[in-house]
Amino acid sequence: MKSVANGSAIQRLSPGATMKQFSDGLPWKRSLLLAAVALSVLPACGDGEESAEVTARRSAGSLDLDIRDVASVELSALDDALSAKIRLSKGFGVAPQDAELVGKGRVESFPEADLVLYTAKLSLEPTAGGPCGNEPVSLALSLYRRGNAERVGGALTPYCGRDVWHGVPARAPLRITGKLPVPK
Repeated sequence: MKSVANGSAIQRLSPGATMKQFSDGLPWKRSLLLAAVALSVLPACGDGEESAEVTARRSAGSLDLDIRDVASVELSALDDALSAKIRLSKGFGVAPQDAELVGKGRVESFPEADLVLYTAKLSLEPTAGGPCGNEPVSLALSLYRRGNAERVGGALTPYCGRDVWHGVPARAPLRITGKLPVPK
């Protein structure tokens, strides 16, 4: 037998008592439960106009590309999702010169190293006279930043084939370095 408080009296329930018998003895708990459920549903019933609009953190700048050339980079991050736009002053046989390259990627934080890593995948059509011949080109972007420093470093690595992001690069990675403001 179990004892259950019911107001000022104690009600005894047998071991085989059902939930209905239990709740019938405690009407105030049932009302409390219904009120809690109703309150939890109310915020979901709104038309959504009250919610704050979430905006992406953006950063843009011109970085050195293999020392002598320029890569114009724009990063847009929303949580850990990243959108990257890159314009290369020279294509190096793997990308069209001065074309805007767009890709999606991720932002990874490594707090133990005070480091942030930006990665993105960019898919391109074949480039005439390039190392990939008639195959599409996949460019893997990786940039890292230490703490809140404006300076970033990394590479743009070309691979032959559609959606190929690892293996033997089509050519040596294109080094990228310079000042890129911390995304705000």
